[in-house]
Amino acid sequence: MFKLSIVIPTYNRSNLLEYTLEAIINQCSSNSLKNSIEIIVSDNDSTDNTKEVVEKIDQKFRWGIQYFKNEENIGDLNFIYSLSKAKGEFIWLFADDDLLEGGAIVNILNNLNSKTDLYILNYSIWDDSFCNIIRQFRYPFISNFTLQKRDKVLSKFGIGLQFISANIFSRRLYERLNLQKCMLLKNDNNMHLYMIYSGLNVDCQVQFFAKTLLKYRGNLSSPPKPEVWNRIFVHSNFKLFMYLYREGYSIYSIYLATDKIIKTYLISNIVSSRVSGYGRIRTISNMPYMIYFHPRFILFCIPLLLIPSNLLIILKSIFNRLRTSRNSYY
Repeated sequence: MFKLSIVIPTYNRSNLLEYTLEAIINQCSSNSLKNSIEIIVSDNDSTDNTKEVVEKIDQKFRWGIQYFKNEENIGDLNFIYSLSKAKGEFIWLFADDDLLEGGAIVNILNNLNSKTDLYILNYSIWDDSFCNIIRQFRYPFISNFTLQKRDKVLSKFGIGLQFISANIFSRRLYERLNLQKCMLLKNDNNMHLYMIYSGLNVDCQVQFFAKTLLKYRGNLSSPPKPEVWNRIFVHSNFKLFMYLYREGYSIYSIYLATDKIIKTYLISNIVSSRVSGYGRIRTISNMPYMIYFHPRFILFCIPLLLIPSNLLIILKSIFNRLRTSRNSYY
């Protein structure tokens, strides 16, 4: 059995996939690592030259990349179905457009422990071209730590685990997957996130790496419209929390995860909506009603809804200058 399976779901991103594969294989060039790692590409019925790119990289490095192509595009199910090809003790779902920091794979392999259910990796955030760094650390924690309760994982990281490349999980977590339950979230961008949280036992062991091991492409050149943003980062996650509550997660951990959504996503979305000319009613209609009674919504979001849009534009300009100087994100 391989120690680690790196599984890359992809669709029509052959130009980006090529760089990602090269970055991974360049760190796995020694024979000892080659015997420990398998690389799998799960092509979601791409119409570009994805297959040819994989074959070119495989011939160049003589690695033995496993390539599979779906007969049709199955959407986010590709994230879940691709895992069935993996044979490793640990599985790393890796986005087809992300890159690695130097020495990341060796660092990870040296720390994989059979008692650990999930590894959460810190990462840096870059612009689309990987020329300019936007944020050095996604998570502000300065040292490694271990969590042994799944409620603590949800409280501390919330929906941050949506970034698939930053999660490495044990095979036993995947084997606890309930595909029928995952299907309930197939249109909400959260199938893999639900798989991780529902797969964690109450007394799990989760390890966080504070050092940045990944470079995440921020995709900020064409941000989604406010309605789409809310669907992906707000509505879909409240649906996820409802299912996690049914899985036995505590109300308090869900409350804290909700607080992170408001702080990280909803506040900026309200500002963007108002600045873009959306009226107050249209802006608030895009939000789930459950959020109206949350303290952070009352203290921060309601004032943002009441402030005149012209004043909000000035405040946003000032905030953007401060945000740039602090190298922050969202």
